[in-house]
Amino acid sequence: MQDWIKYRIPKKLSDNKNKNIKIEEFNESKHKDIIPQIYADAFCDKAWESDWYKIDLFNPASCFIAKYNEEYAGFIISFIKENSAYISVIAVLKKHGRKK
Repeated sequence: MQDWIKYRIPKKLSDNKNKNIKIEEFNESKHKDIIPQIYADAFCDKAWESDWYKIDLFNPASCFIAKYNEEYAGFIISFIKENSAYISVIAVLKKHGRKK
């Protein structure tokens, strides 16, 4: 993982010793279609439109995908909005979410 990425990821995640969990930087060709599916599963909602990553608020450098055992498990995206703080969306597939 590149050093600059570590500053954008919460320390708790970047210091993770669990080798089964990997954090990847957004890659349009690899992640543009999987993120809407993760969102739909996590929030029991319809998937985002296929061009979701083309909105003005999106910055690829503020989007990270989590993998657990090489399977996509979740994501975090911070959208930049003028005159406001970052608006973050965090989603985790139900099967990887907190067990009650």
